[in-house]
Amino acid sequence: MKSNEKNLAIAAILIALLAVLIAFIALNGGKIQGVGTGNPQTVVGSKTTGATLGLTYNDAIDLYGNYRIQFTGCHGAPGILNVAAGVTIMLDNRDAQSHTIKIGSTSYAVGAYGFRLAKSPSKGTYNITCDGGGAATLNVK
Repeated sequence: MKSNEKNLAIAAILIALLAVLIAFIALNGGKIQGVGTGNPQTVVGSKTTGATLGLTYNDAIDLYGNYRIQFTGCHGAPGILNVAAGVTIMLDNRDAQSHTIKIGSTSYAVGAYGFRLAKSPSKGTYNITCDGGGAATLNVK
């Protein structure tokens, strides 16, 4: 195979992969859903990475910034977050140590300077705790 033919074949494969990615994102409402929603006990993230899809911290802020609770010193900000059921929320730990964040009865281990994505539960008001202490409130409509 000639060099030009190889380059064309590689370009065609890359274009096909890009088309599949665009279709996937379009089918998911413009967001990559399901990132980090596996086992709630899984520690996810570091200073820059988010889950198995390589979501960076800045990408997570762009995607979920309106649905983010940031924890500093185990205090959640904002103190109250209002969301619809099933919305992906970002649990953002800005501390140098890991914390266990609990929404209702579900616990999430969040690494130092890490983040965790979680689905909001069914309709209701949920206390969010950080290492067992009160941190914020989640109102699910």
